[in-house]
This record gives sequence, C-alpha cells and structure tokens, in this order.
Amino acid sequence: MASSSRLPESNTTDTNVIDDSPVIPPDEPSLDSFHDYYNPDSGQGTMSTRHPTPSFARPVCLGASDSDTACDNTEAAGGGNWYIRLTPIEQRAPRRDIRIAMILSFTRLVAHGDIQLGEVHKQVAEAFSQALQHWPWLTGRFLPCIEDSSQVMLSYSRRQEQAHVAERIEKGNVNDDLDPERNTSCQMDLAKVRKSLFVCKHDSQGSGEETFPVTVKTSIIDNALVLGFSFSQRMFDRYSIQNFFCKFLEATNGHSFQQERVAVGRWIPGVQDGEANLDLLPCYDWTDNDIQGATPPDQLRQGVVALCPVGVNDLRKCVCDVIEHDEMDGVVLTEDCIFALFWVLIMRARFEEGRITGRDTCRARLVIPGFGHIRFPFKDVDYSGNSTAAVIAALSSTELILASSPSDTEDELPERVQHEDIALAALTIRDALRNFSSKTLSHLGAAKRDIHPVFEKRAHIRATKRQTDTLVFEDWTCYGTGRGAGLAYVRKPCPWYFPCCDDVEEGTVILLPRRSDCFSKEKWHIYVCLTQRDWERLTQDLRGENWLQPEII
Repeated sequence: MASSSRLPESNTTDTNVIDDSPVIPPDEPSLDSFHDYYNPDSGQGTMSTRHPTPSFARPVCLGASDSDTACDNTEAAGGGNWYIRLTPIEQRAPRRDIRIAMILSFTRLVAHGDIQLGEVHKQVAEAFSQALQHWPWLTGRFLPCIEDSSQVMLSYSRRQEQAHVAERIEKGNVNDDLDPERNTSCQMDLAKVRKSLFVCKHDSQGSGEETFPVTVKTSIIDNALVLGFSFSQRMFDRYSIQNFFCKFLEATNGHSFQQERVAVGRWIPGVQDGEANLDLLPCYDWTDNDIQGATPPDQLRQGVVALCPVGVNDLRKCVCDVIEHDEMDGVVLTEDCIFALFWVLIMRARFEEGRITGRDTCRARLVIPGFGHIRFPFKDVDYSGNSTAAVIAALSSTELILASSPSDTEDELPERVQHEDIALAALTIRDALRNFSSKTLSHLGAAKRDIHPVFEKRAHIRATKRQTDTLVFEDWTCYGTGRGAGLAYVRKPCPWYFPCCDDVEEGTVILLPRRSDCFSKEKWHIYVCLTQRDWERLTQDLRGENWLQPEII
C-alpha cells in the first residue's frame, strides 16, 4: 500500500469550521493536499478491516498522576477539577445545539400565569438538578484543552454547586394572547417554538463557544407548558438525550437519586488506529463538485403530518406481503415503512418539479446514534456522549419512483404509488441500517480525527443535497419513554416533543415520539420541512391515496 500523508490539523478554533452553515473559511487548505491523503484510484486512505472495541473511559483529575486517576472517581484532595476527554466525533460536532421542546398540556389560570410559572419553574429546576447528579460532568463547562488549545475538554467539579446549576436554568415568559375559550386542550401554535424559548448558553465574549452541555428554559405559551432543552452536540446524541429525559421525568415524579449509584465513567466508541477507509463512509462526497446553495427560508414550510394508525399498520402489512410474495430478503419495521413512504412521495414531487431526473440517484440520509445502534438491543442507561453517524440508503430514481429510464426521450412517472415501491424503499433503508457496524463507526472516528475540518465539513455539505436528491430522516420515537411529568397544573403528564423551528432545514423528516407502542391506536406524527410546492404535493398525495387518511395539523 502506498504511503500517504495526513492532512494538517487546524491549530486554531474557528467557528466557521464546525458549524452547519455552508460558509467555508477563506484560508482553507489546498484541495490538492486532500487528494494526497485520499485517492480512490490508488487505494490510499484504505487501511485494514480490524477495528477496536469500545472502551470504558473514566474522568481524569487535572494535575493528578496516572495512579490517582486509576483509582476511584472522587475528587482529589487538592480540590482539583476533573475533566472528560472528548472523542474525535465529539470534537468535530457542530456547535449548533440540539434544541428540543418538551410540551405539556397545561391548566392555565389567565390572571395568575406568572405565579404558576414561578411554581412550576422551581419544580423543573429541582428535577433538572437531580438529573445532573447522575452524570456529574454535565455540570461542567467546555474549555480549551491544556495540551492543545485547538481541542476542547469538558471540565467539572465533583461537588455540585447550586450556583453552577442555576446558570443552566432560565425562567421564560408567559404570553398574553390566550383565548380562555380555547383552554380545553394543548393547542399551541408550533410556529412559536423558536430560539427565544431556549437558553442562549454561549460565552459572554461573543466568540460563539458553547459553555454548558445542557440547559433548560421554562415558559408558558398559550395553554401549554414548554420546557426548552438545549443539548450540546459535543456531548449528546439521540441515545444520551433519551437517557437524560428519562432521569429528568423520573425526578419530576419525586424519584431521588441521592442514594443511587452515579455514573463514574462512560463507554466510548473505539477509533481505527490507522487511516480511515473512506469508502466505508458514503455520507461524505470527497469530490470537488460545487456545493448547493440553501433555499431561502421564506420559501420553506414546516409542519406536522398526523397519519392514521390503522392506515400505517395496513401499509406495513401490505409491504410485508409484497416482501414475502416477491421472495425479497429482509424484515422491515413500521418506522422503515413510514420513512419509505415519505421518501417515495417527496422524490416524486421533486421529479415533477424537475429537480431530479431519471438519471439521478435518490438518497435517504438516516441520522443515528452510532454507539446506541451497534449495541442494540442492550440498553445502557448510563451512556453519555455523542456518536452521531449518518447512514445512506440509495436507489436510482428509476428504482425508487419508477421514473423513466435515461434512454427515454421524456421523463414521466406512473400515476400512482404502488406497495412494491414502498417495499423496495423500506428494505433499502433497513439494509443500510443493518450494515452499519462498529467497524464503520471506528473509521468515522478516524476520519474526523485525521482529516482537516475544512475538508470534512465541505464533504459533508456536498453529500447532503437537501434541495434535490437527498432527504434527511431522524427517528425520535425513542424519546417517548412512557414516563409522564409530575409537575403542577399539568393535565396530561405525557409530553410532546418538537424541534425548534429555527433549526430545521429543508428536506428534514422527523418521526416524532409516540406515547405508546407502535401497534396502538395513537396517530403517527411526522415533522417535515420542505419547499411550499413540495409540501403541497406531499399532502395532496397523502390525501389522495385510499389507504392513508392523514390529518394536517
């Protein structure tokens, strides 16, 4: 194997390098230096298939010797702070928070909203503090590493100070436009779930650096109690967010963690020792193709589609019948079928708008918590960290939506979607998820460790063509923990979960949490962000199919 040189590491912390916008720093390295690192034709960038196993990492005490840190996880006698070393995936995580609103149906007393908010806020603060006790490092703050200031560590004290917790919790406002006659159910306008409902937790110097791993803000909007959680992507993925929500909701119901074992370390994914095999990472596009520009926000529409549970169950049954009849290999979940349905319908809409053709490849980018995925069905309630990965399911447009083949003179589609279309898409999604392994995760970590952040960021953006051939799917059903919130004035304890409207990008499809199992009579809710024309065509097709009768809310 030909030798290859590693790309230079960035020696400064540049906010343009890691956030999610397509803006690239003007002083980026030459693209030629990347081709020196990875040349598919020469085989460079491909190492052995051996991959390390996950390891259990204990926090380290600043100034302590190796023998000190190998003992228990209590603070050293000198009173020094402890710190968590971040993995390559965590170091390169976008600095934009994961903002999730936990929304609860609330008994609003019109003349006493401020008093109600103050009472509930105290309960939320206590439960939040209780949850933080299980993962002491979540009470810390991000600081530059001692050895390398371009890297970040999470520094914390083992003694939870109330002042440290208080600056992570904020009391919001009570809006004044409630109509008392509508105070019968949770009828909050989801367009109001904006950044203002979340804590701004960046430093006071304006550098854009995050300060805290997690914060919460309490507000009352219309007749809903809104808890705006902001999770740092450096320390949270979907798996660790689920664990945190479980602890928080338990604490609201009076569960005390004082006598409970606290997490003394964390399992973290292993990282490939040598250079990454980039051919294992189709979530990147390493070419020098142009990057697509983003669609103006005023041309986008966000909303929630509520699907009838009977129709969804019938859809999965029909898909399974097709798989059995055609002797296809594989088993699909209800979630696969829902994502497949939206994949097919949205790509049909884009085909008719001329944004994809019969010569294009359609991609579904499935965002998963890598570590939780490879350890399934084992559940680690102590897990804390970020191992987010993207799995790519791909089909040509002729396979996915039966578009005319490239040899035809005109592009056209069949009049109706067939169950065979959904079955193929669902199987492709399930196969892509099944093929993701610890080997893939270890090579992803190696790529983020070794490749210059500018190249890695450009390749990520280039591969995610949200305006044309790519949709981004997120499954949030794990947040529906079956636990309710024991807070004052809450009518229905089971919460709804919604993303911050300011954060959702075009082409995003989020399967929202359910309060019960997948075969219940509860509706399936899907949060979608599309162009206005794509949205109209999607909802029209959903209404037009006899086997699905959606409600648009």
